[in-house]
Amino acid sequence: MNPELPGTYINLIVETVKRWGVSGEQLLDGSGITADQLKKPYWYVEFNHLNQLIERAITLCEQPALAGYLALEMTASCYGSVGMAAMVSPNLGEALKILEQFIGSRCNVFKPQLKQEKNYVCWSIHQPVKAFQLSPNANIFLLIGFVQIAKKLTGLSHLGKVELQMPEPIGFAQISDQLAVTCLFNQKRNSWTFPKEYLAQPVLTADPMLAPLLDAQCKRDIEKLKLKSGWKGRVKQVAEKLLLDEQGETLKVGQVAQIMNMSERTLQRYLALENTSFTVLIDLLKKEHAQKLLVRNNMSIEKVALMLGYAETSHFTRAFKRWTGVTPKYFQTQHKMAGLN
Repeated sequence: MNPELPGTYINLIVETVKRWGVSGEQLLDGSGITADQLKKPYWYVEFNHLNQLIERAITLCEQPALAGYLALEMTASCYGSVGMAAMVSPNLGEALKILEQFIGSRCNVFKPQLKQEKNYVCWSIHQPVKAFQLSPNANIFLLIGFVQIAKKLTGLSHLGKVELQMPEPIGFAQISDQLAVTCLFNQKRNSWTFPKEYLAQPVLTADPMLAPLLDAQCKRDIEKLKLKSGWKGRVKQVAEKLLLDEQGETLKVGQVAQIMNMSERTLQRYLALENTSFTVLIDLLKKEHAQKLLVRNNMSIEKVALMLGYAETSHFTRAFKRWTGVTPKYFQTQHKMAGLN
């Protein structure tokens, strides 16, 4: 499964390339993205489409520094309710925390990170999955784009430095004076660094009454997305039903994948995007059920082992000790004593 990013990035690219006489139809040709999608107030695009369309835009416009022009157009509103919540935050530090928290919750392969380093603050984009990495030009667009958001939120004219691992694109110097940051190329990392005291800079559109309402809206939006795309939860739900039906002995990835109408490989890939695997998920599920069964109606260890699909009680005992650090017998005894006390 290709993870998703805000589709408003594509809207921004479509609008920007018009300066060089490139139409949206030309840019999106062959991408599978339709004009109707662009009209939506907030939508999502597959991760790799962003990389591909930025490179296509650079080629069509014949502008190697196009990513810098895209960054200049970035606004907080590109992030929907999350961006709006940042816009009403009391100061830059709180605004960046909101962007970090909620953007990272939306996409497992694209996670902004805010870290303090002595007298400075470092903002970077964590990309934990090797198969889904931003291209060098996408890094320029999004990293400097965050700087431009901060500039528009605070009115600050200069916000530190951005380090980029790629060489400087031809023509980039022509827009460097429009950026609110010093750009350094051929560096060891992709990051934005600025003085710590800037975190206290007031946001120009701060609204103490609206801020908690939009923060709550962001949380509701994330919960809805989790329900919609939480593959870990879906797999766990199917596997849990099989365990309750006492099919633990045959609990395999192929069995669950078949019930979910997908291939084993696809299921494993979806789980990898949520930083887990089928083995880890089933191990955790068995641990949870083992603890519940051991304290319910004084169920015997042998019966619990059988219900969880262990042919030998000794195998279950070893697994339980690995999970909890104690044997099932000790766990059961301690629970009884706690109940008596």
